[in-house]
Amino acid sequence: LGGMQRYWMVPDELGAVSDGGTRVESMNVEYGTDDEGNEEITLFIFKCYNGMAVYKIGTGVTGDEPGPGIKGDVNGDGEVNIADVNAAIDMILSGNSSASGDVNEDGEVNIADINALIAIILNN
Repeated sequence: LGGMQRYWMVPDELGAVSDGGTRVESMNVEYGTDDEGNEEITLFIFKCYNGMAVYKIGTGVTGDEPGPGIKGDVNGDGEVNIADVNAAIDMILSGNSSASGDVNEDGEVNIADINALIAIILNN
């Protein structure tokens, strides 16, 4: 299979997201095809201390595919607000970033994403 892309993660009760840890409570695997007919696998992983994550694996999967959810909803709570700014800052400072923190979609999580996030909040 060609690539793997994390689509989104739901933070744990402490507001953290992580690919680390061994406390996987359950995992669901879904087989299917993408829009071009390429085989792909979707993994739904539920962890007791690290929230939930969704991954896509397949030859047609690339890192630039948008995930589901609301643009700017960095912490995955369904709203775009100051909590998302805090989550994005935490990602930058910890070096543990995810696609949800890349608000301006330039492939990096940095201060430009904070600015984009604030613009989204002010325009809502």
